Amino acid sequence: MRDLEALIDGAKGGNVRAAGRLMTLVEAGGTTAEKLVGLLPERTATQAKVVGVTGLPGAGKSQIIDQLIEFYKSRASRVGVVAVDPSSPIHGGAILGDRIRWMRHANSDSVMIRSIASRGGLGGLAIAVDGVVNVLAACGCEIILVETLGMGQVGCDIAGVGDVVVNVTAPGLGDEIQMMKSGLMDAVDVMVLNKVDLPGYEETLASLRYEMEHRHLPLVETCAVSGLGIGELVEQIDGVLNTSAKACGWAERKAWLVVERTLALLRGHLAERVKSVRLDRSVDELAHDLARRLVGRVEH
Repeated sequence: MRDLEALIDGAKGGNVRAAGRLMTLVEAGGTTAEKLVGLLPERTATQAKVVGVTGLPGAGKSQIIDQLIEFYKSRASRVGVVAVDPSSPIHGGAILGDRIRWMRHANSDSVMIRSIASRGGLGGLAIAVDGVVNVLAACGCEIILVETLGMGQVGCDIAGVGDVVVNVTAPGLGDEIQMMKSGLMDAVDVMVLNKVDLPGYEETLASLRYEMEHRHLPLVETCAVSGLGIGELVEQIDGVLNTSAKACGWAERKAWLVVERTLALLRGHLAERVKSVRLDRSVDELAHDLARRLVGRVEH
């Protein structure tokens, strides 16, 4: 316990290695992670604001985040970044490529970047995201950007973590109206049409503009490669942060989304429990062992 407290104190004091060690412990899970999360201050007790960035694969989420990092750095803000990458269902490993994409920020004292494997998370996030966000908040990050897996009609977990949810799309990714179906869009605060220099931009914009007006959501046009529209995107994010708590129905919606995220965490812990069962026995033996473990877990 004292070792954990010493690590937390070190991370709060700006020790990057201590912060990295804390995030590694959170990702590892188990009783140590549970104790650590209990020692960390609640993120709501800090100055940190969480901006979730989600959307279809290929929409340019990482490029958008790269530009947002640069923008918030210019405000003299300490920026935390969490990127969730898909992992193998067999060995749980992942290619954590976003650190490569954001290399220009890697040596900045005001930026902390953490890539983590999804490890079975089905809603766009990994089980450990909540704990990693809390670590970054405890380290003094004022803005924490969370990039989800590439998601489409589902993947609302980010809304249970983020204060603002930004959904990114681009021309040529498919039927935009299909993507606008209830589910993910019920959790979105700001819509971004990225890659406005691509063919098909005007048609995509027309479809999105109609849908966003119907939903009363802001639509921002960007070209993340050049930085076009990033300033307007930050203005929209700031607007949500400043007014969302007072918006009609926002508190109720947020409460339901937090419940959904909690259920997702429980499913994730259950999946980890299932994976711990030995696989060198018959199907019947595995089923009985799993049943005993689950019953014992519920009773305790």
